[in-house]
Amino acid sequence: MAQWAHWEPCEGNEAAVTLSHLAASRPEYFADATLAAARAAEEIVFGAGNVGGGAGGPDQHSDLAVATRLATLIVCQSGLGDDGGLRWTADPSASQEGEIDELLRKTYDQTRVGLREHRSLLDRVAEVLEQKQELSGNELRLLASSSAAA
Repeated sequence: MAQWAHWEPCEGNEAAVTLSHLAASRPEYFADATLAAARAAEEIVFGAGNVGGGAGGPDQHSDLAVATRLATLIVCQSGLGDDGGLRWTADPSASQEGEIDELLRKTYDQTRVGLREHRSLLDRVAEVLEQKQELSGNELRLLASSSAAA
């Protein structure tokens, strides 16, 4: 799979995603649906009525803001929308807004399915986060590989 995005540190604890047009197809843009994973994990563990607002908020670097920009890029600026349109726009039409919403919902639903399939790893990550408050990418990969080996 082509590398299509990478995270760059910003001020404080924020991160920004830099998007590239190296992805070969539409599915690859959201193949690594990590942008809504924390919210989906909260929903699985605590129930839909107890999800916090941490994925959103006014910050343009929030998970929800970045996911929305990525979906807008796919639908409105990459020629990969369901309507087959080849017109670039920064201002989505009503139908494109619906397509963006559907893409975000579908990705969120797929993320929940994946987290449910790997619930034991999700629970292990939650345990470690309760102790340490944060995990590096390498620490998370180690947890995932040890969970897969178990």
